[in-house]
Amino acid sequence: MMEPNTATETIFEDATAPGRGKAAKRHPLPDDICAAKHGNALASVLAFEKAKLGRQQMYTTLVDLLRQHPMGLTSHEIAEILGLPNRNQFAPRLTELCGMDVCRKTGELRGGCHVVKLLTRYF
Repeated sequence: MMEPNTATETIFEDATAPGRGKAAKRHPLPDDICAAKHGNALASVLAFEKAKLGRQQMYTTLVDLLRQHPMGLTSHEIAEILGLPNRNQFAPRLTELCGMDVCRKTGELRGGCHVVKLLTRYF
């Protein structure tokens, strides 16, 4: 199990706190969006908590990876480094990080894919 990174956790707390600029308005981390459907059934609440932990761990993994590659990475490069067959397991988290202004597409294409870099304030 991955150890939590306090600095990285702070990024997400700051970026998603109410009233914390554009990031909080654009892509806040949602509470359980299915709560109204399942009426807070215990199994559903526990499943959401498990998924929320996995999401936080992937944020930490992606930020740490982008810190190690200051020239940026493409989603295909990230998948290769993480040993994943494709980008499906982390692409939504990468999009959310961009929405929280933690990273940004550079406009550069590498191998037909956009390069994503961590914003300098997070190094």
